[in-house]
Amino acid sequence: MLDHVTLRTHDLEGTSAFFEIVLGLKPGYRPASIFPGYWLYGGGRAVVHLIPGNGGTIDRTGETIDHVAYQLTDHDGFPSSAVSQSGFQRPVLAAFANL
Repeated sequence: MLDHVTLRTHDLEGTSAFFEIVLGLKPGYRPASIFPGYWLYGGGRAVVHLIPGNGGTIDRTGETIDHVAYQLTDHDGFPSSAVSQSGFQRPVLAAFANL
């Protein structure tokens, strides 16, 4: 069972908004830390941790997380309108646009 995923991002606010709007995660308790970030909750658990990244280029030859998958259990209930109305302009949203 997956406990959580930690993602580094140069845009904490935008990345948090993406997960909140598209996946319905909610920001919640995060222990005090020396750097900013968010813990995003789903089902009462902190499943996505967001921390600052430097916004550098991606080295696809190194050891990195290639992707994180979320399982959709209620396809008909998925709010696809939230995706189209979110205003996000990221290529990953193309996969959601036709739901």
